[in-house]
Amino acid sequence: MKARILLLPGDGVGPEVIAQGRRALESVARMFGHDFALVEGLVGFMAMDATGQALPADTVAACRICDAVLVGAVSGPADGEPQSGLRRLCRANELHSNLMPVRIHPALRRLAPIRPDLLTGVDLLLVRDRAGVGGWGGQATVVAGAAPDDQLPSVIRVALRAAARRRGRLSLLGPAREWMADEHWRSQVASVAEGYPAVSLEHLDLATCEQRLDDRPAGLDVILACGPGFDGLHRRLATMAGSPGLLPSATLGDGTFGIYEPAHGAAAGTAGSRSANPTAALLSASLLLRHSFELVTEAQALEQAVHDALAAGRHTADVAGDPSRSVTTSAFTDAVLDRLGECAARAGGQA
Repeated sequence: MKARILLLPGDGVGPEVIAQGRRALESVARMFGHDFALVEGLVGFMAMDATGQALPADTVAACRICDAVLVGAVSGPADGEPQSGLRRLCRANELHSNLMPVRIHPALRRLAPIRPDLLTGVDLLLVRDRAGVGGWGGQATVVAGAAPDDQLPSVIRVALRAAARRRGRLSLLGPAREWMADEHWRSQVASVAEGYPAVSLEHLDLATCEQRLDDRPAGLDVILACGPGFDGLHRRLATMAGSPGLLPSATLGDGTFGIYEPAHGAAAGTAGSRSANPTAALLSASLLLRHSFELVTEAQALEQAVHDALAAGRHTADVAGDPSRSVTTSAFTDAVLDRLGECAARAGGQA
C-alpha cells in the first residue's frame, strides 16, 4: 500500500526514539512491499524555539496530507504551551480516544513492584477520553474535565469495540463512589452497550481498580477511564510494566487517522546519552500499522520482533538488571530489525 506518515520528533529523547521508529517503518515497508512516504515536522518546545509556535503552520499543512502521525515526545505538563500543539492536532482531526495497551514481558517481571507470578497473562488496555489525558512521564496534569457529551458515546464505543475483539470484559472506572452513582454516565454507557451484548460490564471505583491491579491484574481486560483524576493510574501501569519507555499509545477518532506516541515524557536529562528506550516508539509504530493502515500481519511481526529482542536480553539502561550489559538506543533497534524477517515469515508475511 501507499501511505504518507508524518513524523514529529519533538523534544528531549523524542528525536532519538523517533529515528528508531523511522527505521522500523522503513524496514516493514521494504520487507512487505509497501510505499511509505515519511515526512518530518516540528512540534512542542523545539517548534517554539525555531518558529515561536508549538504547532507551526508547516506542520499543520503536512498533517492534512498524511494518513497518520508518529510522535517522539513533547516537553512539559499537558496544559503547558509546548503540549498545546498536540492538543490542537487532536482537536483539528476530531480525535477523542486514547488507547494504551499494557503487556508485561516475562524478562521484565522482576522490575514490577508486585509478585512476578501475578503478572502472568497480564494483557490489558486502558482507554481514556482525550480531554482527560494528562502528560506522560510523571508530568501529568489534567487538561480538562470529561469529554463533551457529544464525544462521550464515541469514547465508550471505542472501549466496547476493543473489549468485543479481546476477552469481552470492560471495566468502567470512576474516581469515587459518588461518581459511580452518576445516572447520566450510566445511561450513556447502557445506551451504547446495547450494540455489544457479548461484552460484560463492571463499574469500579479507582481504589478497587488499584487493588485489583495489586491482587489479580490478569483478570482485567479493557479499562475505560473517562474524566480527570486518572493520571496516577497511568503511572501505576507504567511501573507495573517495568518502565514508561515500554508503553505505546494511540489517539484515535472515528476514522483511520490517528496520532501515535510513546507513553513517556521527553526526559530531557537523558537526551543525547544514547540510552533512551525506543521500545514504546517501536510499538507505537506497530499500533499505527494496525489501526490506521489495518496491516495486522506487519504489526504482529514488529511486535514479535520487539518481544524476541527483549527475551534475548537486549535491554536499554532503564530496564537492564546490570547497567554494564545495557545496550544503546540504536543497538536495541538493531536487535529488533535483525529478528523482523523471521518474525514476518512466522506471521505469514514476506521475509
